[in-house]
Amino acid sequence: MTIPSEIKSLESYYNKIFKTGSRVICDPPPTDTDEDYILLIPVAVLGPLASHLLTEGYTKGGSLGPVEGSPFLLSEHEYNSDGSVKTEGLFQSWKKGELNIILTANEQYFDDFVRATFLAKALNLTDKEDRVTLFRALCQNIWPTESKKKNNLVYQTVNNSGVQPLQADFQVSEFLSNVTELSEVSF
Repeated sequence: MTIPSEIKSLESYYNKIFKTGSRVICDPPPTDTDEDYILLIPVAVLGPLASHLLTEGYTKGGSLGPVEGSPFLLSEHEYNSDGSVKTEGLFQSWKKGELNIILTANEQYFDDFVRATFLAKALNLTDKEDRVTLFRALCQNIWPTESKKKNNLVYQTVNNSGVQPLQADFQVSEFLSNVTELSEVSF
């Protein structure tokens, strides 16, 4: 994986990095979209990293979210007193030009995001709504109860399975572990 210099310059802040998004998932890859990376960071670097990103011209939020008021907005104030990440503080998104950076301090979320990328690529989910639905279901346990369109692949799969979305209580990582080992596939 070739990492742009803007992202490579952040390597002292993150523990793991993974390229994701439509440029990785779709075949053929679109050329008119942002380039997305998810970074696993230690909780302690969030403040310094956010300051660095602002100085470098990044803005908070990107095509993958978060939106104001989102329970998935990672901030310095969404951690337990022992430093562990609260479940509602899963990610933060930053944008600069065509680069989107998704930050998370939750290793499970990072691993689920990587596995969801592999699954979306295997299914060649070229429709953005399909990709968003899949990622929300597998990474945030937000299962679709309705779809804006009838041909949403993920919505149809979940709702034709006979499993009620609220009953879909299982470990996402266990389910996705059969998709692939993270180290076996490269893009």
